[in-house]
Amino acid sequence: MKSVDVFIPSCGRPSLWPASAAWLHVASELAGLLNIQVQVLPDGMSNIDDWSDLPLHPCIREKHKSERPGDLVWFAIQDSKADYVVHGFDDDPPSSVDVLVHAIESSDAMWASGKVQEYSAGRPTGVTYSGEPSETLVNRNAVPLQGCVFRREVFSRVPFVCVETLPWTYDWELALRLMYSKEAHVHVNQVVGAWNLNPHGMTQGNNTPVHTRLWQARRAYLCSRANYAHLR
Repeated sequence: MKSVDVFIPSCGRPSLWPASAAWLHVASELAGLLNIQVQVLPDGMSNIDDWSDLPLHPCIREKHKSERPGDLVWFAIQDSKADYVVHGFDDDPPSSVDVLVHAIESSDAMWASGKVQEYSAGRPTGVTYSGEPSETLVNRNAVPLQGCVFRREVFSRVPFVCVETLPWTYDWELALRLMYSKEAHVHVNQVVGAWNLNPHGMTQGNNTPVHTRLWQARRAYLCSRANYAHLR
């Protein structure tokens, strides 16, 4: 049976509890197909004295302290022994991990992505992201991690984050670097995840001209390194 580690980085927002409970329910429902371990990764500033009811990662707190969710997931991946890795989110429902793993197993790909439905409380249903790595990805995050599953071994060649990775765009950058790396990919042409446009989220909180210019410079660098300069 294939094993899957679901890592949920969090600073302890109230949505963490229902999100982790939903993932634990998925793990129970799929227990006959996949061995899914759900692990919450608290940031270095959170007081976790009242987190005893959460499935905390056994050693992330002792080994690493960071306020950057991408760094926490990368630390956890390096400790993982699972076949597959999923980035869970503390304000989003679980993805269709079984569908994505099946797609990888059926194609010998290194990672899979599918469509992701955007939503926000009190608003009509938002756009649907294609989940397809393409030239569009240079200008828009069309491959949200809410709809992805990765073979753990792919990160031995493509690090989850780099030293230069910006903390509020690590997910978008990872999709770019995987696309440029030419690691084998399979696309699932159905909705497999949901993205909550949380007004208190990291991306929304850093949506300023300065942050935008920094990310534009980082994208230009990644494009030039991958011989994609003509897409800038």
